[in-house]
Amino acid sequence: MDGATDSDGTMLEFAYAAAGWGLAVIAALYALAATYALVEHDPKESIYTCLITTLMWLPSGPLNIVHRMLSDVPTRSSDITTARVEACLRQSGRLPKELRVADVSLSPCGVHESGALKGEPKGLLSEMCRVTCTYEGGPLPADLPTTFVVKMPPTEFGARLFGRLGCFENEYYFYKEKVGDRANFQTPECYFHAYNMVTGELTLFLEDLGHLKSLPPHVGLSKTQNKALLTACAQLHGHYWGVDVLSATSDPNLSRFMSQADTALLGMLGDFIVKGASKMAGTLAKELDVHISEGYQGLLVDFFEPNVGVIAETGFFALDRPFTIIHGDCRSDNIFVPEDPTKPPTAVDYQVTQLGMAAWDVAYAAMWNLIPILDQAVELEMIHHYYGELMRVRPGLRGEYSLVDFGHDYVTAIGYITYINCVAFGDIVKNFKKSPTTVQMWYRSIDQMQERWEVTELLRHSASRVQKDPKTGAVTMAPLSRRERLAVLPKFFRDFVGEHGAALE
Repeated sequence: MDGATDSDGTMLEFAYAAAGWGLAVIAALYALAATYALVEHDPKESIYTCLITTLMWLPSGPLNIVHRMLSDVPTRSSDITTARVEACLRQSGRLPKELRVADVSLSPCGVHESGALKGEPKGLLSEMCRVTCTYEGGPLPADLPTTFVVKMPPTEFGARLFGRLGCFENEYYFYKEKVGDRANFQTPECYFHAYNMVTGELTLFLEDLGHLKSLPPHVGLSKTQNKALLTACAQLHGHYWGVDVLSATSDPNLSRFMSQADTALLGMLGDFIVKGASKMAGTLAKELDVHISEGYQGLLVDFFEPNVGVIAETGFFALDRPFTIIHGDCRSDNIFVPEDPTKPPTAVDYQVTQLGMAAWDVAYAAMWNLIPILDQAVELEMIHHYYGELMRVRPGLRGEYSLVDFGHDYVTAIGYITYINCVAFGDIVKNFKKSPTTVQMWYRSIDQMQERWEVTELLRHSASRVQKDPKTGAVTMAPLSRRERLAVLPKFFRDFVGEHGAALE
């Protein structure tokens, strides 16, 4: 008996037709995405990069085009019009009903080799321009800006991919929830903020910091300026110190920012990326014509690659740390300093702001901001200053978080900053290709820090302390006494603790 029926044939034809239409729709979307990738992205990028961009862009691309057509929020310089600026300022409550924006003019604003907010209209992870507004309809309120900087999504593939890690969402919540203001941490005033959850695009209207100065890493900050930065960091860290403070916040949005931010950095430490660390180091060395020392390669090959499973699965460096909110990227070109070097600087760029070790910001500032003068004595001077400021801001930490604990975290941070800057931020490092002096000085600086702090040995010791329960999968770290922590630190720091520890703690 033949089981086939006309109904079966009709259903099969319908399935084929549906599949055909589905493939046609997908092909049309890919064609639209490819057009977008080729038109919107840097024409200097390779066809391969454009194809990858297409794949990354496809899930949100059509919605992004519709959003750009219908939304008042600018995502490109060409989107900035009088009507859109007026709509955004009115939405944020800055523009009173009786006033209107009469005219806007745009001028370049971006970070380049001079480190100033002028020049090319882009930052490393954004497109930026300065907007000057004229208003009509009545007197202007004191808080209505006549000039401001518009920070918009980047156009380059690498930068857009970086944003997909949640970094632009972090910056959105930082400004929306006034994370810096709560801690009296100097940040640009934000006049408007908008984040598209689907496309991952962020637009900010920020205070124009043209009256302040930022400096490229090869120039760096003076010791006085860097101390002012560390004082500000201690204020931020002390305010948000400890799980009790973070979990007790009554603001659900701030809680969301904090809970997701702590995974932003750990998410980069996957198996694929860590295994490529030494290869990336060699590639950067060749492209930038710099020498990668055996110490640098050794940290990547001898520590990160053998421990890739432990790192990716546990993120062990974060297991026994007291967490706080950190800036995460305290380079000198993200820091705007006033004429008086003792006054608080203003920090920008909060894409990698997250929960983490306070020592990260201190080590990062030393590694990037003090390149021309960095040596053992300068590092210890900065540590002495920061730790004293942290104890002043948060006196309850005395006896709880010792100078030895901080030193242990500081060495751990050096190791991971080395890795992150080499691999996850490799695309950023390439931005200094036209300034090889900066790259060469940075590599030399980081090599010296690793050697004198004996970084690889301490990280290997930390990895050996990771414990995982085979039944529950719970991961813990075998505790270390203060004496044991001190024993794995280099002798010069043990001497420093012996000389200053009692007074600081």
